Amino acid sequence: MRAGKLRHRITLLRGVKVHNRTGEEVTEWQPVTTRRASVIAVSGSESDADQGTVAHIVYDVLLRYLDGVTSDMRLQTGGKTLEITTAYDPTGKRAQLRILAKEVK
Repeated sequence: MRAGKLRHRITLLRGVKVHNRTGEEVTEWQPVTTRRASVIAVSGSESDADQGTVAHIVYDVLLRYLDGVTSDMRLQTGGKTLEITTAYDPTGKRAQLRILAKEVK
């Protein structure tokens, strides 16, 4: 993997259950690690919702291999928060990690 293609900085986030001031259990997203990656929007669609049209964008994120990334996590890049839908090793050689993610509105 060529380092020059990893031009985006991403931060992986893990959800942690905490209690707010009123005692409700809420998910707080805490940073796990920051890495360099390639982030490309690969598809998009729109759907109608009660509040109007909603855009859905799917991103392909490629980075050096990192163990422990799951679909329970999120990532942030360029002011956007992305929900990880799948993370896998495309070659099986533990050299790179490919993440498919959708933007959280």
